[in-house]
Amino acid sequence: GEGIYAVGDCCEVYHRISRRWVHLPLGDIANKQGRVAGRNIGSIPMTFPGVVGAQSFKIFDMEVAATGLDEREATASGYQAVSAITWGNAIAGPLPEAKKLGIKLVADRSSGKLLGAQAVGEMGAVSRINTLSCALWSGMDLDEIAYLDLAYSPFFGGAWDVIHLAAQALKKQLY
Repeated sequence: GEGIYAVGDCCEVYHRISRRWVHLPLGDIANKQGRVAGRNIGSIPMTFPGVVGAQSFKIFDMEVAATGLDEREATASGYQAVSAITWGNAIAGPLPEAKKLGIKLVADRSSGKLLGAQAVGEMGAVSRINTLSCALWSGMDLDEIAYLDLAYSPFFGGAWDVIHLAAQALKKQLY
């Protein structure tokens, strides 16, 4: 009814990639929904824009993060899912503190659109997933992601970041 709001863990959210309502009980989503409800209560109309499902956690020294859909979810949502795993370095390879970072991208075979991503590594996984969440939100395809203008310094990544390499590797499967 009018003036009644459900936010947070008790409700579903619209997933912008699957185009379905999903239960995703995460604190950042609940906080944003609460802010939207507050705006509406205060007569500042706003609709919650949905989510791409970005999430992360740390287990021991390992960062684990994901956004969007995995292959099973993508197929269930009507996409022709294709995926590839790419391993690279979180920072420039020659530096002594360089750590391996794995990224898995999922895309739609027919359109080349990014559908999801997962990353794991001792450093850089969460920041890469945050970047890929923006790409998902914007509806970017693999060609666009493969040439994203990302900040470069050997201390933060290579001239060709593992994001670029992952998009280029998956793009080859579309031919």
